[in-house]
Amino acid sequence: MAWPDDEARCLKARGDVEVDIIKSGGKARQITLYTGHAERLSIRSTVFSSRFTFVDEITGKPIALAGKGERRTFLAKNGGRYRVKLL
Repeated sequence: MAWPDDEARCLKARGDVEVDIIKSGGKARQITLYTGHAERLSIRSTVFSSRFTFVDEITGKPIALAGKGERRTFLAKNGGRYRVKLL
């Protein structure tokens, strides 16, 4: 069953991370990650199967991701805010 057009905010994830998700057409279109401390994070989403951007929301700079397919990793900063968005 696909999710309807909606938003989910302040979801708790492993590693002191909160997640906001914006969905449309039954798929996640934008994901924002709020990190509590610096660490290497692994993230998994179908968003990564399409063209996307991944940006540090505080600096506005793109973030390099390691991995391929639906699984990616990156080095998060203490108090970071990151956004992945479909193009």
